[in-house]
Amino acid sequence: MYLARQLECFDHERNLPLYAILSHTRASSEVTMQQYREAVSSNDDRSDHVKTTQTYLKIEASCLQACADNLPYIWIDTSCIDKTSSAELSEAINSMFHHTAGAAPTIDDATLGKAGWFTSGWTLQELIAPRHMNFYDRNWICFETKGTLNYLIGANLRKASVAKRMSWAAQRVTTKVEDKAYSLFGIFEVNMPLPYCEGTKAFTRLQDEILKDNDDQSLFAWQPCAASELSSPRLTPTLPAEDGISVFAPHP
Repeated sequence: MYLARQLECFDHERNLPLYAILSHTRASSEVTMQQYREAVSSNDDRSDHVKTTQTYLKIEASCLQACADNLPYIWIDTSCIDKTSSAELSEAINSMFHHTAGAAPTIDDATLGKAGWFTSGWTLQELIAPRHMNFYDRNWICFETKGTLNYLIGANLRKASVAKRMSWAAQRVTTKVEDKAYSLFGIFEVNMPLPYCEGTKAFTRLQDEILKDNDDQSLFAWQPCAASELSSPRLTPTLPAEDGISVFAPHP
């Protein structure tokens, strides 16, 4: 299969071609949509430098693997979302679970067991949504599949209580506080606007949205925990103020 290295837009979801998704932990300097377009269309020093980065090589390897699996397209969030457009970013985050569920075997370039992929908040839905998933090491050798790991294959998420779904995210971390809520939209079938930098308010808004369509009282089955009980400083919650108690949890 020919590797075109081109970005394409599909406006009609009913006519989507087969595609894979790269599920990965994000580096601090991932190749953006603009950088990728420039890199594949020019040969100046700047684009040549981008082509030598590990994040660009990750894209190349992902595309080659998709070709080897006879999949004509691959969706990679870091390069397929125009993050300079707040509207596109908001739509993409609200649709992330849907995009992932529609993919063919998903690929990941982490090392199982020690991989940050299993503690990232954003990759939880990427683990649950697709029916098929292959895990690759850094040399792109497939060593596990979702089937052999026995992870919620074809499970109906609505059969899991709100508390159970929250527990899946309890020990996962995100760089930004609000992403703790944003990364759970698909798992709870919620759509929300994204006023970034809202901090812990995002998780309160998420629970409020869950209540609108779900009367599962397990949402309230939580108790405050001390920072020392959490495995990472980034998991530290902001507890309710002493002068007011909230029925909503500050953290999954």
